[in-house]
Amino acid sequence: MLTGYGFASLVSEQFRETEWNRIRKNDYIQSLPNRQILWRKIGKDKIAIAVNGIPTVVPLYPNIEAVIKTINSGEIQSVKRILEDSNSLVNKEDSREDSDEGILGLLNTLLGNGGLKIVQ
Repeated sequence: MLTGYGFASLVSEQFRETEWNRIRKNDYIQSLPNRQILWRKIGKDKIAIAVNGIPTVVPLYPNIEAVIKTINSGEIQSVKRILEDSNSLVNKEDSREDSDEGILGLLNTLLGNGGLKIVQ
């Protein structure tokens, strides 16, 4: 079951207080304990991701599996480094800007769903 692992529901007050689109390139992030990011490919161009019992579907970027593996390590990660590493896997025909925007969108979704925190 993709959504059942590590579920700790957000109460409505927590959900309203979550700041979406808050992660920036110069930030450091870390996954929360017991909040493993689960994923499964859906067809050729999408991936289902679940964290904290909340699923979402995002485009299947060529680099997204490596990004998830990096985040799931539980170590503090530089967003800038995640973007640099993921761009090394992007095909030359793909736009680096699209990839950066997509990965930042994914990170912010994971933040909003209670799976990541920004480390000061």
